[in-house]
Amino acid sequence: MSDDRLVTDFPKLDVAPGRFAAEWHLDAGPVAGELELEPGRPPTLSLFGDVAPVNWGDGKPHEFPQHHRLPRVAGRLRSNQDVVLTDVDMVTWFPRNNYGAGRFAIVGLRIADVPDDAYRRVRLQVTGADLLFGIAPLKSFRWPLDGAPHLEGEYAAIGNPISSHTWQDDDLTVDCRYDLRFALNPYQGELTLAPIVEMSSSVPRNIDEWMRVSIRPLLRIASLATRRPQRCAWLTVHTTSAADEADPGAQPRTGVVFAAGIDQAPYAAEAPQELTDVDRRPLFTLAVLPVGLPALLRTWLKLQTDANPFVELVGLALYQQDLPERSRFLYLVQALEALHGHENQAAEERAQEAFKATRAEVLEVLRLSLDAVRYRFLREHWENRRPSLEHRLAELMDALPSGVRAGLARPETAAVEARLVARGAKSIAAQLARLRNDLSHGAVNYGDHELSPWVRAVERICCAHLLRLLGFDASMIERALAQPAADR
Repeated sequence: MSDDRLVTDFPKLDVAPGRFAAEWHLDAGPVAGELELEPGRPPTLSLFGDVAPVNWGDGKPHEFPQHHRLPRVAGRLRSNQDVVLTDVDMVTWFPRNNYGAGRFAIVGLRIADVPDDAYRRVRLQVTGADLLFGIAPLKSFRWPLDGAPHLEGEYAAIGNPISSHTWQDDDLTVDCRYDLRFALNPYQGELTLAPIVEMSSSVPRNIDEWMRVSIRPLLRIASLATRRPQRCAWLTVHTTSAADEADPGAQPRTGVVFAAGIDQAPYAAEAPQELTDVDRRPLFTLAVLPVGLPALLRTWLKLQTDANPFVELVGLALYQQDLPERSRFLYLVQALEALHGHENQAAEERAQEAFKATRAEVLEVLRLSLDAVRYRFLREHWENRRPSLEHRLAELMDALPSGVRAGLARPETAAVEARLVARGAKSIAAQLARLRNDLSHGAVNYGDHELSPWVRAVERICCAHLLRLLGFDASMIERALAQPAADR
């Protein structure tokens, strides 16, 4: 699935990027200005008036530039659509000339009147969703048999309803499905499908809450599943659930969201090429999850907000494609070290206290038999100790399913492995620890082509433990990460 796929007109958004004339509603009164919306960038605005009431004729000096922080700015476009910007930083360069940027812009009819800017439902596309969904939306096709008269007969595509996934709990409902458009044109038969995610909350949420609690965790889970960074292609917010919109008395309000990280690039479904490549196939899909997607989103959020830095460090390595192999390797090994330390913190503290007590007893015995200089040397150099990196890596690798462990050693690592074995690093854990020390201290240089297979090995260990933390059992982890025997 290519990242340079063409943007399509389906799904179609109500608002396209561009520059718009606007009237802004401020405490000082309505002010003329402009709004600029660009794909993947924060929304910007200009105001041709005073941000706050100012008496320019009071004879007092006024310094420029002036900075203003506005939690919310609302306005109206010439199309009669409202726009609401949040967390706006404004700069007044000189009187009645202001320029600013917000975190989010929501554009839609009557959007400015939505209570607390809170919405029950969001719709979005995630890049890589064809791969993430896991099941094709079309099951089979029909066409006339060979020999039938020209253009006589039926040409048909049979839908695949099991390609849709729905999860519901007390807080959140998530629907992942393919929307479709069928062209009723006697000269052209065309069926277009697009993978869509729709989430409905039991209580309205503002856009910050939706991003923090549901959308960013979804993007991270999609990135983990597809083995590459994924982004939000577009995002809309809705005041009513999908079921409520069918009510004739409902007054649904819908807005298109613009912000950094939202590409404004709708795309149609296409067959994922990654499915034919064992090193690029997804680790898992929505068709095979250990728990419902709402619970999985909450688990990811908890991992991110926990004291364990493992998820953050793994994210730095996995979600930045332009990161050098050296940096990627160091981040991943550091992540594993942090994971082991976090999960074994209580046991290590008990072991450390026991060691301190034994050390104190031995030092007291030796104090009576050593002179002061030797005793001071021993006391100062016999330090409190923690488990070594090799020990931590070995325990984390021992916890992996056997098929995953077997796939860590690849033919491409042989050359560097031989050099490490010659230096006394016999096990994979010892080799990874030695590599980390070499790279951290600048003792030995390795080229990207030499490091790449070792990075893949550490990635597999990290992904296996991340899947474990998300609730995947050993058999699911093995299916996701075990290397085929022919490729070992």
